[in-house]
Amino acid sequence: MTQVISEEWIRDCFDIQTQGVANGDYRVLVVDGASSHFSYGLLQFAKANKIIVLCLPPNCTHILQCESLLYQYFIALIVLYLY
Repeated sequence: MTQVISEEWIRDCFDIQTQGVANGDYRVLVVDGASSHFSYGLLQFAKANKIIVLCLPPNCTHILQCESLLYQYFIALIVLYLY
């Protein structure tokens, strides 16, 4: 994913699809730490729209699949941090 595509995606997909559910609260976007997922524009948009971008180390998202115990622990930590 290029930086331009990631900026378009956060604006045109993620933001639109999560605004109603968030009801004005913060949202969390978990991304792989690959440099193509980040740009200054993406982070500016996220900050302005109450989106917390949580960056994982590059190429480790396969470890955090929904079935894994590590994933469940990770989500529990995020919930504790936000609430």
